[in-house]
Amino acid sequence: MLPLNFNNQDGPQPVHWREISDGVPTLTGLATLCSRNLAGLTTPVAQLSLEAQAILYQARQRGMIELQNHAELFDSSDRLLAIVVELPEQKRWMFKRHALPRTTQLFLEGFRQLCQSGLVIHQSHKEFFLTAAGFERADSIDPQTLTTQLAYGQELDA
Repeated sequence: MLPLNFNNQDGPQPVHWREISDGVPTLTGLATLCSRNLAGLTTPVAQLSLEAQAILYQARQRGMIELQNHAELFDSSDRLLAIVVELPEQKRWMFKRHALPRTTQLFLEGFRQLCQSGLVIHQSHKEFFLTAAGFERADSIDPQTLTTQLAYGQELDA
């Protein structure tokens, strides 16, 4: 669960082991970046990475993006945070591959760019949602420019 108080940004925050294993420090940072953008305290990224654009493109219909991890899995690359986009018809698209942890990290960085640029807002816990600007930008993306990035993901059943 995310901490309820984001006000004390200056000092170290007490973090419990369960929160660390759930990725709370990273989620808190991304949620804080979204809130700082809403307050006009960040500068949007000048050029979104192809990974950020692929996330936007996949989210264009439903708008819901979730960060997931599976802390109980054995292999370290399987425990990495993954970007998961909700698709129509109870499907989901995950940007994560066991054998390519560097690329998985590029998608997490792309998601950070979306937070900084005001294209997503933090909704609740691990859920984020496209803003009006995010939907507009997603609709303008040509998927032909994202062939490699879209092929990296995989469809999941809900």
